[in-house]
Amino acid sequence: MAIKCPFAQWRPLSDQQTESRMTSHDIVCIHTMVGYLRSTDTMFGKNGYGGTESHFGIGGIWGSDRNDPPLDGHLMQWQDLAFQADANLDGNPRTISIETADNAPKNAADIARWTPAQVETIVRLIRWLCSTKAHAACPPSWKCHNEGIPMTLIPDTKPGRRGLALHRQGCKHSNGYGVKGVAGVQFLVEGGEKWSSSTGKECPCDERVEQFVNEIIPALNVVTPAPDNSTTEGEETAMALSDDAVKQIEQAFFRVLTQPVDAAGKPRFAITWDGEQDPNIRRRSVGGMLTVLGRRSALTSEIRSALGGIAAQLTTLARTSADGATSAEVARVGEQVAALLAMVDDLDGEISHGAEDLPSKTIRVGNGG
Repeated sequence: MAIKCPFAQWRPLSDQQTESRMTSHDIVCIHTMVGYLRSTDTMFGKNGYGGTESHFGIGGIWGSDRNDPPLDGHLMQWQDLAFQADANLDGNPRTISIETADNAPKNAADIARWTPAQVETIVRLIRWLCSTKAHAACPPSWKCHNEGIPMTLIPDTKPGRRGLALHRQGCKHSNGYGVKGVAGVQFLVEGGEKWSSSTGKECPCDERVEQFVNEIIPALNVVTPAPDNSTTEGEETAMALSDDAVKQIEQAFFRVLTQPVDAAGKPRFAITWDGEQDPNIRRRSVGGMLTVLGRRSALTSEIRSALGGIAAQLTTLARTSADGATSAEVARVGEQVAALLAMVDDLDGEISHGAEDLPSKTIRVGNGG
């Protein structure tokens, strides 16, 4: 039986499997397509498993992905996780590959940042891939079966490394081995596993490397899923957030709340508390909610995941242009906040939404003004 992600669209490239089996699951590697999900799906499908493929692909807002239905953040799985994909050359036997759609520019330096929907899908997929649940069907002798995959960036591609990776870490720089790029991420080091036959490959581009290091990895580690053996099916175990986790979530919110105003003097993106626009009120409201949620209460993994997802979205929206977030982006975060508050309400009053001096427990998300 194929090892499939439960929330991905299953798109096998052929009914004839010709790739070799994986020898382990040690690395989750992020790529950029220099193209769109629809066109990449078509290209991969032409030659089945006799051509090139990755395990997963995530859609964007560019090119054919804008067509109806739009594919921003949509997740496809092309290859069974029991079998290799061709995206990482010498690392194929132990690497799970994720391709992400982009704006397909002529120069890699012009590749756009991941959209909020892409970030949300990347975080959700990596969390699942790194859990032991994803590897329940793997041989018991594999580390992933017992430990999952670490949700930390590997320093290089030397044999034995386990964790998250960016494709360029296995690509030789034109200036030689071990060249450090944005956020200190190195290209191929001497003795490292080679993930491309090309020299100077920048995948997934500087913008996305920085985004992965400073946005996605913190979002992954803000919320740690409960261990698989902590619950039985259909049950949740309540767990408290650590002080460090709460601070990380607060910082993600504050990066939005303290953004500079635009030329018209309006907030680029604001969390409003019953209409209050005063920055101190907003900060105290959100900070109070998170403090109470994280430090005085026990949270289910579902609520912790909701907090982490919202934090990731808001951190991304903080980087939008001075024109502000789009209505779709605002609506998506608003839905997540509403869902979070509904889950909190279901805890029968065990968790307060904020400090006693806050005007209301209702959060509204919008474009300020």
